[in-house]
Amino acid sequence: MLFLTVLACASPAGFGDAGSDSAARCDDSPYADWNSFGHGFVIENCLACHAAEGAGRHGAPDDVRFDTPDDVWVRSDRVLVRAAVDPPSMPPMGGTSESDRALLRAWLECGDSGS
Repeated sequence: MLFLTVLACASPAGFGDAGSDSAARCDDSPYADWNSFGHGFVIENCLACHAAEGAGRHGAPDDVRFDTPDDVWVRSDRVLVRAAVDPPSMPPMGGTSESDRALLRAWLECGDSGS
């Protein structure tokens, strides 16, 4: 829990920054990839509006789809500033835990696309 609290204090401005701060954060981050975390997170929190074949996209832009790891990865900077902060603006109804937001940051800042 302490780790998640420390990770949560990372500034959103630091997302994607190169350098020692980013490397140190990644050295201490939990492991997360598409199979162990991303896929389940996307299914639970994103696909209701961001699936290519979704029944109702609820106003989500047609070109913002998260059906594959590459779909998420290509928009990782936007995903981080919308879904990995506290409080997140995505999903719009909330519901993500701090531990899930920490794993999302670990995957998108320190992992790879998983494809």
